[in-house]
Amino acid sequence: MLDASNLTSTPRPILLILDGCSSHYSNYIYDEAQRLKIHLLFLPSNSTHLFQPLDVTVFRPFKQAIRREVMEEMWSDTTSVDKKNAISIACRVWEAMTKRSAIINCFECTGLFPPSVEKMIYRLSIFKSSDDINIEIDRTWMERFDAV
Repeated sequence: MLDASNLTSTPRPILLILDGCSSHYSNYIYDEAQRLKIHLLFLPSNSTHLFQPLDVTVFRPFKQAIRREVMEEMWSDTTSVDKKNAISIACRVWEAMTKRSAIINCFECTGLFPPSVEKMIYRLSIFKSSDDINIEIDRTWMERFDAV
């Protein structure tokens, strides 16, 4: 998968950020990433909720726009959308909806890039009880952060 989805013309090394789901890493994936000069950064398990801005600012509007386009297609032409039309709709919506600045902003807000411990701690604090003043940070988080 890594080989097929990366253009050899892309400057190396590449940083690939993944969530901590165990199915996302194995010796094979690690070896392939090394061969392709891809640095893997695994976020701590169960921390996905800290990085939802990408879902909110990119994927949610994308999905909503696709639904609108599909409904328009069905109203104007047919009762169903075939695979070819679905792909065409998705590509058209992606080009129209996805802005580079929104994607960059999502990563800045979460503290992923540029790396910001302060922003990461803030994101963590949002999901903590308001009476819990001491925010503990999982040591694995800091070890992985230092690797970047």
